[in-house]
Amino acid sequence: MIPSKLFECMGMGVPVLLGLAGEAADIVLREQVGEVFEPEDAGQLVAGVLRLRDDVLRFQALRANALRAAPSTSGRPWPWRCSRELNHWKTMTKPRKKVMLVFGTRPEPSRWGRSTIH
Repeated sequence: MIPSKLFECMGMGVPVLLGLAGEAADIVLREQVGEVFEPEDAGQLVAGVLRLRDDVLRFQALRANALRAAPSTSGRPWPWRCSRELNHWKTMTKPRKKVMLVFGTRPEPSRWGRSTIH
């Protein structure tokens, strides 16, 4: 599994500290966009943060590598990915239509019970 945040961080030039194994770790190491540590090892995570804080040249190199590698590793161009995200959020935030539910056994308008769901 590859977390989508990996590609988002790379696209923004944010060096990655990854506590996962597998394909995501392979991308981080191959593209030299960050460091990989053992899953759930808080000590290694803190050590990675401190290394990036103290080594400005390494931070800048990882940042440049991330920006360079993002378009080729995400599988889709960034404008396409951004457009897709924007459309998703537009769909999620648009007003919902009201729905009328009809209760009863016979379709007689005078006997319909009505309820509106938002």
